[in-house]
Amino acid sequence: MKKIVYKREIPEIVEQTPDGEQVVIREAYLQTESLVFTESNKDIQIAEALKYAYNGEYTIEDDGQPEPEPSREEKLESEVSELKEALDLLLSGVKE
Repeated sequence: MKKIVYKREIPEIVEQTPDGEQVVIREAYLQTESLVFTESNKDIQIAEALKYAYNGEYTIEDDGQPEPEPSREEKLESEVSELKEALDLLLSGVKE
């Protein structure tokens, strides 16, 4: 299975003391995050990663695990799509 790996910037936390001085409670840092994807949702997951990726940078890595079997819904969507394409092809032949 493949995953999208990116770094997300976690901003610093600054508090202001009563005398007006700013104190950094936590420094900014980069946190590594990842999203697993399948071929059917790859584009959606990349778009999601790009929302948070520091400088828009990400990599796609293989975790060594096999791809999961498509769900019943994914199989049905694929079959419906194939049937629709076949019907469109048949109907285009009738119009000519």
